[in-house]
Amino acid sequence: MTQNLTLTRQSSGANIRPAEGAGTTTLTDRDSRWQVFNLSAARTVVLPSDGAAGDVWQISNSGAGTLTLQSSGLNTIASFAAGSILVAALQAAPTSSSHWTLGANGLPPSAMSDSQATMLGLKVYSNGTSYNGGNAPTLALFSGAGTLNSVNYSQFIPYQMQDGSWRMKFNFSVLLSFLARTAVEITINGVATPASGLQTFSAAIGGAVALTRPQISATTARFYFEYPSTASTEHYAAGDIILAAKPNWAY
Repeated sequence: MTQNLTLTRQSSGANIRPAEGAGTTTLTDRDSRWQVFNLSAARTVVLPSDGAAGDVWQISNSGAGTLTLQSSGLNTIASFAAGSILVAALQAAPTSSSHWTLGANGLPPSAMSDSQATMLGLKVYSNGTSYNGGNAPTLALFSGAGTLNSVNYSQFIPYQMQDGSWRMKFNFSVLLSFLARTAVEITINGVATPASGLQTFSAAIGGAVALTRPQISATTARFYFEYPSTASTEHYAAGDIILAAKPNWAY
């Protein structure tokens, strides 16, 4: 969860640290809540475990070296070079990265964890690649005459709304062969849609011909392509749809 945070406890001033190189800095609950590093090489900064729920830390780095911020259990929360982030403890005695939340304070996407980038729609997933839990967003032919020969390109971008619901942007092209002039349905492994209501998407075949009724089924998220008067082999789809939940392959 990403939030806007405000420094509260022990925020009397910043601790401007001297230039530092590689190594590890372990913070304690008695330290200033604003630590300003100037790193010339990669350094790990470990947050304390003896704080209270709601404690907020601002960690800044004015140098070129990478700062890796970890929980006291040595779980990585974020890694970044020059920049500044806020983190807040979600519970007392935080030890795991899940016990901390990042604030929206200028952290670049490259420094975010996979789950943080996913929530904000900043992580792209591709067909056939294994991600969370070894699961993969795999395109497959569900019904219709023919064979799915290849996936020419694919991008799946799930993201979370403010109310906690999930959506997904997508763009893919698949090559189908031996098609009769009939409809086909394509699925994406691990994707589910709400139990009621059809959704639509932009679709074409052969790169030019728009299909007559491109739609996505409820619950099972089947992408339905209905042929016009001519058959073709390459199918294109793009859109932004409502999901029933975060895909099982998304972090």
